[in-house]
Amino acid sequence: MIEIKKIFKKDIDNIFKDKTFWDNSFLAITKHRMLSHSYNPNSDDDDIVLLLAYFNKEIVGFMGLFIDKIILNNSEHKIGWLSTWWVHPKTQGSGIGREILKTMYEANNGKIGISQFTASARRVYDKSGYFTTLKENIGIKAVLKSNLNYLIPALYPKLKTMNFIFKSFDFILNQIIFNL
Repeated sequence: MIEIKKIFKKDIDNIFKDKTFWDNSFLAITKHRMLSHSYNPNSDDDDIVLLLAYFNKEIVGFMGLFIDKIILNNSEHKIGWLSTWWVHPKTQGSGIGREILKTMYEANNGKIGISQFTASARRVYDKSGYFTTLKENIGIKAVLKSNLNYLIPALYPKLKTMNFIFKSFDFILNQIIFNL
């Protein structure tokens, strides 16, 4: 029996303190990524950030979601971007990947975005019927982020007011590197 556990933004502090979560043979999420969810201004406490799939009390899959806001037809919409998805190879063909995707899709009322995917993920997306306009991008995508605007305030809360400077640093860095 597959059990899927939803991890909400409001659960992040407890996850940080849960030593058993971090003692798995693999990580479903890094502490750094967890911090980015914690400080995401576009997400609310009841937004899902991670799904964990268990089989016999063992994690056999997970899917991460990063909440964002997009503008469509001059209207702002909340959307979740799939940020990570993994299913244990020993469960291949069991339907766990499809069940994780279905759970995430339904929990977010279909407001899911995908920016990158593997060939095997594409097969699941196509079979799901949820996504109708998947396009293959040709080229290289690269963005460098120092993440100082998340990391520094987390370590030194009094420096949170300097987020503008940290974001500006990332912007300038990317302009210099990618416009050479």
